[in-house]
Amino acid sequence: MEHILKPESGKTLEQSYAGTSYTNAKGNAECVEFIQQTLKAPQTKFWIEGRKVTKDGPVLPVGTAIATFVDGKYPQTGSTGKHAAIYLGQDATGIQVLDQWRAQGEVRRRTIRWTPTKSGLSNDGNAFSAIEW
Repeated sequence: MEHILKPESGKTLEQSYAGTSYTNAKGNAECVEFIQQTLKAPQTKFWIEGRKVTKDGPVLPVGTAIATFVDGKYPQTGSTGKHAAIYLGQDATGIQVLDQWRAQGEVRRRTIRWTPTKSGLSNDGNAFSAIEW
């Protein structure tokens, strides 16, 4: 089952969450913390790959939790390339998401391109799928 983040009453998702920092026990704003704290998601080892985000495929509902998966699972080792976000939509350029990472420090809206200009799965719109648990 896909998990969908809802906005606060009378607000958009961006108005509800952008600018907020979701930190772990070490005080770091990690992408996974945003998903776990807002959707009460379990540890990433329990995440299962759902519907794939594709340029020409069916569009996911706004607010769907998405992540990069390798062989159907969220990567448990390594510190680069893996990523989780909230899906806002997509166009010919890429997918629009709300996400955060340690260096950014807070949730912001961004486009993850279909044709990445930076390396790593986290910058490739084709690498994302819905998160199920």
